[in-house]
Amino acid sequence: MTILVPGSVPELSGIISEAFETSSPLQLTGNNSKDGFGHVNDGASQVSMAGLRGITLYEPDELVIGAWAGTPLDEIEQALKGEGQQFSFEPMRLDRLYGNDGNPTIGGMTACNLSGPRRIQAGAARDSLIGIEAINGRGEVFKSGGRVMKNVTGYDLVKLMCGSLGTLGAITQVNYKLMPCPETSMTLWIQMYEAEQAVALFHEALKTPFDITGAAYVSGENSGAMLRIEGFEASVRYRINALKQYLSDRLNDHEINEFEGEASHGLWRAIRDVDLLNKDVIKSIWKISTKPSDGARIINAVCREMAASYVMDWAGGLVWLGVHDDLHDGGAAQIRHIVDQLGGHATLIKSTDVVRRTTAIHHPRKSGVALIEKLIKQRFDPANILNPETMGII
Repeated sequence: MTILVPGSVPELSGIISEAFETSSPLQLTGNNSKDGFGHVNDGASQVSMAGLRGITLYEPDELVIGAWAGTPLDEIEQALKGEGQQFSFEPMRLDRLYGNDGNPTIGGMTACNLSGPRRIQAGAARDSLIGIEAINGRGEVFKSGGRVMKNVTGYDLVKLMCGSLGTLGAITQVNYKLMPCPETSMTLWIQMYEAEQAVALFHEALKTPFDITGAAYVSGENSGAMLRIEGFEASVRYRINALKQYLSDRLNDHEINEFEGEASHGLWRAIRDVDLLNKDVIKSIWKISTKPSDGARIINAVCREMAASYVMDWAGGLVWLGVHDDLHDGGAAQIRHIVDQLGGHATLIKSTDVVRRTTAIHHPRKSGVALIEKLIKQRFDPANILNPETMGII
């Protein structure tokens, strides 16, 4: 496979323009930290954004940072740590899930809209993205947004590009709004053996004024529900105790543990990066997005059909499902039938190359949505050369 590493925007623009003229497919990558996601495409030339690297803007007093797309997250987060700041949406990392040593980039994070457990309180990556520069499928450079949060007129291309998986354009630069790091973090771990109990607990907990920033459930031998509170230490301790008191009727018969500081951070990193499903027994991993109230129902329906383990995040709205059986489609037919009945969509995140070649990665769209996606794709990438078929768009 040909690997191109442009070192400037004009060079990248030229590569895409030439590919447009010849209808040659391009696979846009960063540091390959997510190598293993999407359809296998042997015919595309790989274009690495790693040559576009470096922080272009950092104003700690304004809580704003900008960087070239190929800048590693480690480099950015190190700079933020020095000022006691962070991304509010707690970006997840998938390199360990895919078993590689690629250092995730801010461009890849943006293209995939990668958001962690704090999404229930702070929103997704696209909600903190305030400016973007990219190159469309004709090789034309365009910009949207800027350096500050403000109302805009016209098309909100910032939100459109974030999560488009590189199918609409090659992202070259991004600007993000930041938040201060909380002084401390505390997590309640409540032993539970049923996902429905956890969802009911989350429903009650999130009605409180205690500003919960994480609500997750893990299956298995040490199954349990987790609730996180962050902020100033005195406030966090008060809110944790008040939350326990509020939930006392639901917690009477359950073992409860408290984790603080780094112990709490470690639990949520494992949830964020799907470490708890990264096991040899798992053949395929699915990401299921649904209403929080339906997360447990989908889990139970799937587990009646096949052997699986799971992690439930976002108070039940996100389910990471690990299928143990070596199924020819990774369990797609059964899982998507269940999701269609209950609501949501299921994305194949990891499987064998055989399954990835023959199974739709993304949940089939309804006809109206599919038509809109196709029209947008044609407008930005008329020759269908940017990450072709990554989102199932033909």
